[in-house]
Amino acid sequence: MDTSETYIAMCRAATEVQLLAPTMQTRIHIRGNIYNCSTKDDSAFFWCMDTFEDDNLENSILTNTVASWLPRQDQLQAIVRQEPLNEVWIANPTDAELLMLFLDFIYDEIGQQRKLRISETMEQLWLMFVMEEKYSKQWMGEEWVEI
Repeated sequence: MDTSETYIAMCRAATEVQLLAPTMQTRIHIRGNIYNCSTKDDSAFFWCMDTFEDDNLENSILTNTVASWLPRQDQLQAIVRQEPLNEVWIANPTDAELLMLFLDFIYDEIGQQRKLRISETMEQLWLMFVMEEKYSKQWMGEEWVEI
């Protein structure tokens, strides 16, 4: 799981993806400001500006914090599957179709790699894919810019 400063910045700036974040319930502190939180259906990683506090019943609660969801690769793939993509209509793409769309994203028309040079992890690549295909935005190092 990518918890790098770059990925945190990318996720924090991806407001469209943040709107899809699962609701946090309990938490497990990983390190620094990174928490693995249980959600209704799964678990999710969050970067939190502040820390959690325990109430009188030892339930973890967030108070006055800014929390940003750090989606895992499988969660990013699920986002792509939720709605049609900008360029291509594939309802409920199979894993193979999703992989082909992702490979088309990584390689340009003449087969040259393009995204791998500016990204270090698969989460970063998948987030870039989600933002470009679903929201027509590209990462420019500090912010997502509409293309």
